[in-house]
Amino acid sequence: MRHQVINASAGAVHNAWTAPAVLTCWLAETAEVRGDDVVLTSCIPNISGRHRLLQRSDHQLAFDWYIDGCQTSLDVSFEPAGESTKVTVNQRCPDPLPKGVRFPVGKHYGRLSWDFALYQLKFYLEDGQRAMRL
Repeated sequence: MRHQVINASAGAVHNAWTAPAVLTCWLAETAEVRGDDVVLTSCIPNISGRHRLLQRSDHQLAFDWYIDGCQTSLDVSFEPAGESTKVTVNQRCPDPLPKGVRFPVGKHYGRLSWDFALYQLKFYLEDGQRAMRL
């Protein structure tokens, strides 16, 4: 589970996960949203792919998040705290991993890449500038 406190409204943080133009400012090089399908292209392997938005509310998003063809669960929650929002990302992967599925750099890679992604989101929403790329 990864956390980041961002000086932005919960609505702005929520929009950053669902609006293609905003997704390309912090998470992916290209982003397309078709209904409940979110298609992302990124240099970070566990970001790229076609993901399915399963549940949406003002304070939570739930996805089937595919990595290397393997279905994982990604839950994103938004907890307002005054003028800030605490964002929590929780990704659950099957254990053991299905045969043939290899996540880069072991099991810790996912946590580290979400830490980096949330920092990118914070930078974009607080400074209003496109985040740096790897």
